[in-house]
Amino acid sequence: MQFTKSCGQSVLAKVGDGRKLQISVDNPDRLPVKPDDQVVLGVEESTFLSASLLIYLLPLVAMFVLAVFAQMAAYSEPVVILSALAGLLVGFLAVRLISRRFGRNCRFQPVLLRVVTHT
Repeated sequence: MQFTKSCGQSVLAKVGDGRKLQISVDNPDRLPVKPDDQVVLGVEESTFLSASLLIYLLPLVAMFVLAVFAQMAAYSEPVVILSALAGLLVGFLAVRLISRRFGRNCRFQPVLLRVVTHT
């Protein structure tokens, strides 16, 4: 599948950087699809929102929590900064672990909505 920049949420187009990506999608209507067909994919809005919050918010919250704890413990400013960076790293690792679990959940799998053009 090739993702174009005309997509309303052209996230996958940016990830693919013009290259073709291969992903697995659910095809509940058994639509006939061939390689190089342009398709429209869908993800449930609440699922998209949950994933977005996880990706963007969790690392920031972890960063602030560790920085605040270091500040409350009266550590010096360099230690507070290092604690914030450590919190950010912990947040990114947590996102990675949690996203692997989400990847196995069928709720987070894209669904084929329609075929735009056949080749």
